[in-house]
Amino acid sequence: MTRTLDRYISREFIPPFLGGLGIFSFILMMDKVLRLADLVFMKGVRFPTLVNLLILLIPPLFSFTIPMAILFASLMTFGRLASDNEIIAMRSCGQHPVRIILPILIFGLISVLICFWLEASLIPSANRSFRSLVMSFEQQKEFLTLTEKGFQDLSNELVAYVHTNTQNREREKEYEGILIADYSLQGISRVIFAKQGHMMLDKTNGQFVISLMDGSIHHLEREGINIYQMMHFGRYETNLHLPSYSTISKKKKFKEFSLREIRNALQSDPMDFQEEVGLQFEWHRKFAFPFACLIFALIGSLIGMESRWSGKCSSFAVSLMLIIIYYFVLTTGSRLSMAGYLTPGVSAWFPNVFYLGIGITLMRKVV
Repeated sequence: MTRTLDRYISREFIPPFLGGLGIFSFILMMDKVLRLADLVFMKGVRFPTLVNLLILLIPPLFSFTIPMAILFASLMTFGRLASDNEIIAMRSCGQHPVRIILPILIFGLISVLICFWLEASLIPSANRSFRSLVMSFEQQKEFLTLTEKGFQDLSNELVAYVHTNTQNREREKEYEGILIADYSLQGISRVIFAKQGHMMLDKTNGQFVISLMDGSIHHLEREGINIYQMMHFGRYETNLHLPSYSTISKKKKFKEFSLREIRNALQSDPMDFQEEVGLQFEWHRKFAFPFACLIFALIGSLIGMESRWSGKCSSFAVSLMLIIIYYFVLTTGSRLSMAGYLTPGVSAWFPNVFYLGIGITLMRKVV
């Protein structure tokens, strides 16, 4: 009988799990797609490359959506069984609540191993490959594609406006009616007007390469008194250095470290407090986060057994609320660790301990 019960519960669980996995993955993927749209429309990334980028996003995406789908499916499965009084029938046949939810717990344990494999090895590699692929578009000279009749921030210190843009025979972007406001020089404001020209971004060297024709440069210096200067030019070429580009692209993010790399970095590399705490938190998170699959399987099953609703909307709403609380506690703990109020281990494991306490309380109530 127990094998029949296990197969029956598994058949009830797998369809909503796959449905939840698809729904949550689609929602999170749409956010990534909108961010990648800039690479397609502004930088001309081809469709096969875009598909490759989306594939690299799947491992980090699944590490989030697998626990979410387990919670959603367990709520829906046992909510349906409870609403049809099948839980009462199972318990009247002598089945203990823990035995009833055992197939879901086993599924959660298998998901723990899968998510740990994703977090420990596959996700760091995918994140590095994703950033490397994006940087391959960024670290090259390319003609900027600026929209017409609108101010655009080229950096924190440069603002540009173009009246019209065209494309010449060499497929280079040319602009007419150009205005550039430059605040890169301390204490000096510089505004450049030009009838036409083009601009390129060389992120390898961290420079804007600007070539303008038929315009004027206006300087305003503040040294106790205002000093204004104006210069006309027929042709003007300059490189504006942007040091921020050379540092942002090379800095390795915490989620790109594997467990071995984190251990080696903590043992050998000198680092400041923020980097050390960030790596320690990432180390504990890679172990703690996969266990959310097992804990969500437990509390989702127990809440579903005590409920009398079986609708998808109700299950989705409850699972979404529990997930938001989990990530809020995890994010808050991370920030408290960065501020020095909590150790990284406590902040990474506290959401699991908190939800495990809820699960034990529900278990006592059900039993």
